[in-house]
Amino acid sequence: MTATIAAPQVEDRILDAGSRCIARWGVAKTTLDDVAREAACSRATIYRVFPGGRDALLRRLVQREASTFFGELDALLGRAGTLEALVEAGISAATARLAAHPVLQYALRHESAVLPSWQSSELALAHQAAAAWLAGHLARFLAPDRTDVTADWLVRVVFALVQCPSPHFDPTDPDTVTRLARTFVLPGLTRLLEDPPT
Repeated sequence: MTATIAAPQVEDRILDAGSRCIARWGVAKTTLDDVAREAACSRATIYRVFPGGRDALLRRLVQREASTFFGELDALLGRAGTLEALVEAGISAATARLAAHPVLQYALRHESAVLPSWQSSELALAHQAAAAWLAGHLARFLAPDRTDVTADWLVRVVFALVQCPSPHFDPTDPDTVTRLARTFVLPGLTRLLEDPPT
C-alpha cells in the first residue's frame, strides 16, 4: 500500500525536477544526472519510474503539461456563453499561459536550432491535438462542417502569437487580447464562416 501511494509522488517530484532543469538549461543540455540531483534521487530511481530513461521522462513531462494546460482551459471555455466570448477567452488564456511557460519560452529563446524537427513532427502532432480539443468546444456554437476548419485556424493564430512575439501585442494583458480578437480575429472568423466550406 505504501509503495502504491508513494509512486505518484516520486513521479511528480522527478517531473517537477525535470521541468526546472529544462527551464534552466534547455532540453538539449539537461541530463538524467541533472534531474536526479534536482529531485534528490538516484538515476536508478528515474529508470525505475521511467523505464525508457530520458526520452520517456520527456514524453511524460509533455503529457502532464498538456493535461494541465487543457484542463485549465476546459473550465474557462466551458463557461463561455457565445462564440465571441469563447474566442476572446481562449486566445487570452492560451497565449498568456504559453507566454509564461518557462520551458517553452527557454526553447523559443535559446534552442531555435532544435525547433525545425519539432515543426515537422512533434509540433504538428501538438497542433492536431489542440485543434481537435478546441473543435469540441466550438461544436456548441458552430455547424459540424465548420468546427474543424475554425479550430485549425484559431490554433494557428495562437501558435503564431506565441512563436513570433509582437511588440504590439502583450498576451498577458486582457484588454490588448480583447482588442486584437475583436479587430482582427473575429472579423476574419465571420468571413470564414460565411464562405462555403472547403
